[in-house]
Amino acid sequence: MAWGYASYDEEGHLIYTKYNDNNTVDKYRDNGDGGHSHERWNSQNDYNLGKDADYCRTESNNSDNPSIGNIESSTGCYLTTACIKHYTKDFDDNCYYLDILRWFRDNYVSVEDVNKYYEIAPTVVNTLNKLDNCNELYDNIYKNIIQVCVRLIEIGKYKETYKIYKNNILDLEKKYVKK
Repeated sequence: MAWGYASYDEEGHLIYTKYNDNNTVDKYRDNGDGGHSHERWNSQNDYNLGKDADYCRTESNNSDNPSIGNIESSTGCYLTTACIKHYTKDFDDNCYYLDILRWFRDNYVSVEDVNKYYEIAPTVVNTLNKLDNCNELYDNIYKNIIQVCVRLIEIGKYKETYKIYKNNILDLEKKYVKK
């Protein structure tokens, strides 16, 4: 299942990063002139390792830029969305917390649980964004899942972190994903 997330650059322009089903990654950056640039990595692993894009177009084109609402409601990672809501315009997709969580995901989380997360996360984000108290819910995710897991990872308590991660997925699926 393809999924993506929104972030902002240092000038406050929207960046949309999309992990595609075919193992590629596309990154679109608002150029501030109504258009956007496009970068593509032919491997998600290359993108995650910070390698240069395989394709890069820096000038704007005629395609409309997506809105943050469209991005958050159509795809998304609820952990990233919680960070976006917490940091608002100062959000950086390569922030310490998300880098630590990605490291943990890549080194300790089973493929089945990662796939489960990517299966339910867009639905959770879509559902949460429709609720009147969504900012409160994202704040709760940030404080009680993201911050707690990062602190546990920092001190090497990986089993405890995994338990919180897995229970979180199951709990949010029960609450916000209709069968």
